[in-house]
Amino acid sequence: MYYYGEGVPKIPNKLFIGGLLFLQGYSDAQHNLGILYRFGKGVLEDFKTAVYWYKLAAEQGHAQAQNNLGSMYFNGQGVLQDFKQAVYWFKLSAEQGEKFAQNSLGSMYFDGQGVLQDYRYAHMVQHRCDEWR
Repeated sequence: MYYYGEGVPKIPNKLFIGGLLFLQGYSDAQHNLGILYRFGKGVLEDFKTAVYWYKLAAEQGHAQAQNNLGSMYFNGQGVLQDFKQAVYWFKLSAEQGEKFAQNSLGSMYFDGQGVLQDYRYAHMVQHRCDEWR
């Protein structure tokens, strides 16, 4: 509510107050904290810290965090660029129906980034993505 200013003044830093849900293992809170650090919303932009929070949420099966972590590996933000790790996280996310991960995974198979190039699998993943649009 503080982040969006809903019923209270808009102060993104207030997300750190009130129970520290992200430290209590709540994957949604951890994912959201990763977003704040990735884009510098209410905190200094810090890709390494974003990766840390995304990974905590991703390891709990949070599909959006898995997708975002895959993106960080793909772009080399906060980590060394690693297409194999990007594929790993995109695949976990895509299997849960995350359409952005399905699109990214299909593109990686199409281009042969981190995997053997496979147009058939790329098409299959992309087709799944189209079903979600």
